[in-house]
Amino acid sequence: MKTARNTRDAIVRYLYNETSVYDSIAVEDKLDKSPELLRIYEHLEAAQQHLSSIRLKPSSSVTNNILSYSRQSAPKPEEKVFFDWGAECEI
Repeated sequence: MKTARNTRDAIVRYLYNETSVYDSIAVEDKLDKSPELLRIYEHLEAAQQHLSSIRLKPSSSVTNNILSYSRQSAPKPEEKVFFDWGAECEI
């Protein structure tokens, strides 16, 4: 099981160009020799292409809730407290 997971992880790293030259050659060799691994590779490649085409955008209500919270929680000008650098303090 651990070997299968390592192989799958190596294929994912290969898809994202995160493998060394040596590891890339090893993955390509395994893909050439195993139709099952090639099928897994093709499935992961299709998933990668699909994921990269997805654009996530929060709904307007989520954006409005965040802005409303920000307005409500921001300190009012009269609430701002500045440190008095001239005041003496005990350490």
